[in-house]
Amino acid sequence: VVDTKINRLAVAVAGESLADPAQLLASAAFKEFLQQVKTKFDIIVIDGPAMADASEAGLIAELASGVVVVAKADGPSKRLVKQTIAQVRDLNAELVGTVLNQA
Repeated sequence: VVDTKINRLAVAVAGESLADPAQLLASAAFKEFLQQVKTKFDIIVIDGPAMADASEAGLIAELASGVVVVAKADGPSKRLVKQTIAQVRDLNAELVGTVLNQA
């Protein structure tokens, strides 16, 4: 975790690309990392892949205390956005909200 020039903002970068990111996200080490940062920060944002594109998105949703679904205005269909919201709910993850991006 690295402090930034913005007051009270720190960033943890993903590091090198992995052949199987889901393996890292399911690991005890990643869960321990999340527990550690939860004690130091009020809000933790994990930017993950689209639910439709990667299985690790579901792993992130299960570990998070809330999920925000972001959809590009000229991107996925309304049906795909509804499907993504249903996936979040199926994981028993809390849907915090949705964002329409680049409108």
